[in-house]
Amino acid sequence: MHSQARPTGLVPRLWWRRFAGAALAASALAMMTACSSSGGSGSTAAGGSRGSVGGTSCKKVTIAMFLVADANTHQQAALKGAKAAAAATCNVSLHEFGANFDPTTQTNQVLTAIASGQYNALLIDSVDGTVMRPAIGKALSAGIKVVCGFSICGPDQLKFANEIPGVSAEIASDYQAVGKAAADALEKGCAKRNPCNAVYLDGTPTLGADQTFKKGFNAEVAKFSNIKIVATGQGQFASAAAFTAMKDIIQAHPEIDAVASVSDQEITGAALALAQSPLKSKHVILVGDGASVLAKQAILGSTWYGSAILRPYHEGQLEAQAAIAAVRGEKVTPLVNSALTPTSPGGYIDPSNAAAWTPEWAG
Repeated sequence: MHSQARPTGLVPRLWWRRFAGAALAASALAMMTACSSSGGSGSTAAGGSRGSVGGTSCKKVTIAMFLVADANTHQQAALKGAKAAAAATCNVSLHEFGANFDPTTQTNQVLTAIASGQYNALLIDSVDGTVMRPAIGKALSAGIKVVCGFSICGPDQLKFANEIPGVSAEIASDYQAVGKAAADALEKGCAKRNPCNAVYLDGTPTLGADQTFKKGFNAEVAKFSNIKIVATGQGQFASAAAFTAMKDIIQAHPEIDAVASVSDQEITGAALALAQSPLKSKHVILVGDGASVLAKQAILGSTWYGSAILRPYHEGQLEAQAAIAAVRGEKVTPLVNSALTPTSPGGYIDPSNAAAWTPEWAG
């Protein structure tokens, strides 16, 4: 689909589709000024119209975006946001690579992209931001702009900060805060139950964002005397795996009042396991993570109680905008908590606010 040589070991996809809309323009303008046509060439890349959004010039920007997993619906939404930002300005192309939750795969993809010489900007949604540090160092040494998203790149996954000197921006959810919000939603749902025997479903424990979410969740739950975590399981951010894990937990712990998870997809699987168990007639409190389409529908249907907020489209959009601005020598905000939204300051949706919430991903 494009004229550039494909780097060894990578399977890139070049996105050229146009995206438009007042909401996108308003969001993009919050980070950077309008791109004038004075510095641009006569043609465009990535479908962007020359002089739309993205700075004072149309200097060519070629982005490689490295996703945690390209089949994951959260990451698909982040990619869609990045594509929209690329298409809103001039002379920008974006290629996508998925690591399938494997930090070694992702590191090799980044190193191969650096060696190819094709890219002047990298968006890294890291599987493990600690493992990614040497590869990021090589990119910076090669003069490539780096923006980290999804989770923190750097030595301390539990610290929400732009930790690596030279990285243009860290645009991610503060997962400790997201975990705390999920725990707060659980406490609110369990308010009339004492004790409230709860299950916690982990995702992929090696994932930095997962570890950080769990720390925030556990620290907050410890404040609530009525909530007792009676069992934990791993759902691998997938409905089927969570279904299997939950079936086993139900057999060992027949008295369950609530289930909380790092993933909306996992709550979908847990709900199905509960529906096929002796607990099917009991109203079990369900709290997910993501505030997805699935979560909103389930909360409005009174089958779930709540879901912590993630904004993956917004996150991917800001990542790409920051990379474009960095390449073009413009000011970039170095640290952004992409999950924050003034419409839901508590950090989660529940029956009180779900109707007004606009999800950014399917779940």
